[in-house]
Amino acid sequence: MATALHAHAAEGLLTPPAAVYMARRQPREQLFDVTKDPHELENLADSPRYATQLARLREAHRDRILQHRDLGFPPEAAMWLRFDGVVAQAFEEDSALYSP
Repeated sequence: MATALHAHAAEGLLTPPAAVYMARRQPREQLFDVTKDPHELENLADSPRYATQLARLREAHRDRILQHRDLGFPPEAAMWLRFDGVVAQAFEEDSALYSP
């Protein structure tokens, strides 16, 4: 089924809602009003009307990542260059080391 949907998507044969779901690449950021758009078809991330909410959510997300010292936040190459020889566990446990 998915193969047929991908083929239809490549040929431009899908309805707009189906095309959203079958897109090979998704936008980096997605923001939806799930009350008005429960199927998450209209991405509001680029809408100036929602810029304030998106900025607030970005900040909350960043704060959460920093709070938990998410090792997926800093790029791995930067970790190796910055903390030559420091293992990931020490990096995670020492808050002085964790500042992106």
